[in-house]
Amino acid sequence: MFTLAMLYFRGEDSGGEKAMVVLSFFTYLLIALGMLILDESKLEMGLDLAYSSFNASAAAFLRAQGLPSDGPASKVTFKLSLAVLCAVIGAFFTFPGLRLGKMHWDSLR
Repeated sequence: MFTLAMLYFRGEDSGGEKAMVVLSFFTYLLIALGMLILDESKLEMGLDLAYSSFNASAAAFLRAQGLPSDGPASKVTFKLSLAVLCAVIGAFFTFPGLRLGKMHWDSLR
């Protein structure tokens, strides 16, 4: 799907497809950020536990390498990068996937 999405961005006459991929990216980014804003008691995803485990193991690894660090990233940076990753995956699977499915359906007909 990533390759198909890149074809949309390389083509000169694919303005609508570019706009749909970007729109789906921002839609999924908004949904992901909305999910991260919710309180952990309402929607338990285990993100706080995962962050503390990641931060502790990364800090131990950095100390073993001789670098003084309390951890690689703050909690906000971790959540923001997770939301952007989810938005990229959503953008590359939604519109190109729908387009590929439509082309397959049309070819079967």
